[in-house]
Amino acid sequence: MCGIAVIFGENADRYQRELSQMLAALESRGEVTETFIHSQVVTGTRRLKIVDREQSKQPIFNATGDKLVVFNGEIFNFQEIRAQLSDKYLFQTNGDTELILSAFEEYGKNCLDWFEGQFSFIIVDLKENRLFFARDPLGIIPLYFVRKEGLLYLASNIKALTHLKEPIQVLSPGCFQESDSPQVQYFQPSFQPSNRQLSDFLPHLKNMVRA
Repeated sequence: MCGIAVIFGENADRYQRELSQMLAALESRGEVTETFIHSQVVTGTRRLKIVDREQSKQPIFNATGDKLVVFNGEIFNFQEIRAQLSDKYLFQTNGDTELILSAFEEYGKNCLDWFEGQFSFIIVDLKENRLFFARDPLGIIPLYFVRKEGLLYLASNIKALTHLKEPIQVLSPGCFQESDSPQVQYFQPSFQPSNRQLSDFLPHLKNMVRA
């Protein structure tokens, strides 16, 4: 998996040094560094050289250029979701990062109900000056953040934030958050009680072992 770092807020482009420090802490996550500098947000990604290396550089923008996404993880069913959206969205890459942004534009926060995988991602709406970030239901891929002097710092590794010397928060598994709003749990684990006994499953287990 790669490493991601974001600084969001007014005059974020003045904090490129801080972004460099964050990326230095993510050096082990990949040999390729990708950055984006804007007055509202600066982003950085450390990635391995993988499939669709040239086209899947992060951040990835929507067609109008007013939204961007940085992403860590994998969407296992992205091809299925892509097929459903292909009539409306013209995809420029073969990766799952672009699909996340298109699904968000189509379904909003409900896009999370479609994703099967392990992930954390950050979407920035430059036009509305808003942020949306989310984590997979089981919390396999972490996402940490710090609020400091009107800025929001986010990273996929806690080490990327320790130099700020501020309390580090973590986005809980199965949750999303929008800008300064409280985090919201979109995934609620559930179970159904059963009256079946262990002995009911033994024949099936024995067949599996023999196979």
